[in-house]
Amino acid sequence: MTNSCEKYDVEGNLWRSVQGMHKKRYAASACVFRGEKIFIFGGRYECENHNMMVSEIEYYNVETNLWTEF
Repeated sequence: MTNSCEKYDVEGNLWRSVQGMHKKRYAASACVFRGEKIFIFGGRYECENHNMMVSEIEYYNVETNLWTEF
């Protein structure tokens, strides 16, 4: 379970760290919109020894390097 995130620089052939998400999660799904935003949704997290679903959706703005809860 993590809130860290990296993006791949095709020209530099390397991974770069970006701003972390608000919510830690694992087994989430993601999609890209117009090359400007990356949406992450679903996934799971541990809470008091229970495996819970993440209900929040977040998106990453490539230009500002910020995550926003949706």
